[in-house]
Amino acid sequence: MSVSGHSLLRTIEADLRALSDVKDARRYPDVKEAAERALLKLRSVVKALPAEATLAQQAAAVQQADEDNSVMLVPFMLALASKSDALPLSALGAVQRMISHSAIAPQRLQTVTSQLIARVQQPSADESSLLKVLQTVLTIASSPALLHSDTTVSQLLLLCLTLQQSRASTIKNTASATVQQFVALL
Repeated sequence: MSVSGHSLLRTIEADLRALSDVKDARRYPDVKEAAERALLKLRSVVKALPAEATLAQQAAAVQQADEDNSVMLVPFMLALASKSDALPLSALGAVQRMISHSAIAPQRLQTVTSQLIARVQQPSADESSLLKVLQTVLTIASSPALLHSDTTVSQLLLLCLTLQQSRASTIKNTASATVQQFVALL
């Protein structure tokens, strides 16, 4: 698929391929299958866009492709929900990039928020994934689409306040700083 333009689409393609190539992907075939379906959908998006499409046009095309059945977001949400060590970190990075480029529709932010909350509540969530969750919270807070849902705002703030109660000082301090930045962004 790697066309000369389409830098955002190439990044999303690389993120989807990374989900399939992570060593844990064999243990999570649903993630691999969902990533392959998303790659097929992404190919159709590439074919429909001119090579000189802007980042905004690429993001809008990904949003449009995802509106019907959320095929683009599903592999990342499945990876985030997995008990794997590597898949959630990969998924969080990809979701952050998609949000920062407005490639996730505002109505899908609730799905992302729900998965972030579920990730934090998993006993297997390690410090690095919790820090990545907090980074994702700030990415969402920086998104103009956030203002569409008071529920998303309140859930993300509650998630940060919950992480402030962590025993790990790194998580506690980062959550505290995230709350401050979140409120400032609002």
